[in-house]
Amino acid sequence: MATVFTGGNPNAERPEERGAYGQQASYNISANGWFANPDNVAFDGHGNMWIATDGCERFGFHDGLWAMATEGPLRAAPKHFFGCPRGAEVCGPEFTPDGTTLFIAVQHPAEARNSTYENPIHRWPDNDPKLPPRPSVLAIYRDDGKEVGS
Repeated sequence: MATVFTGGNPNAERPEERGAYGQQASYNISANGWFANPDNVAFDGHGNMWIATDGCERFGFHDGLWAMATEGPLRAAPKHFFGCPRGAEVCGPEFTPDGTTLFIAVQHPAEARNSTYENPIHRWPDNDPKLPPRPSVLAIYRDDGKEVGS
């Protein structure tokens, strides 16, 4: 039996808020599981798909990184893994060959209405009041040395 998955917010009360394709899936998707505007895709060593987004804020939530199994009973079930600071997007997800480190870039943090150089909505990545928000490359790893996402 094929998994049916179409985009949109599965938790929206009104059908028109569920997205252009009316979210449907053969499993429950959490409130943070759905996403919009996929922009970059990467695969880990187990074949899981990792999706970075650009443009979720117009749907009322921030951009980030979601992971999906490509096989098994939860095939295509999105799981929210990383959330961007407001006004930013994730790009370039890439794993080390052993899967223990995931690199992502956070672009244009604080790019939002009413956010200025002098008075930004936040000061990613270190919240230093003397510095503007800056793009960053993150290395994400587990303290126990296991593969990211396992």
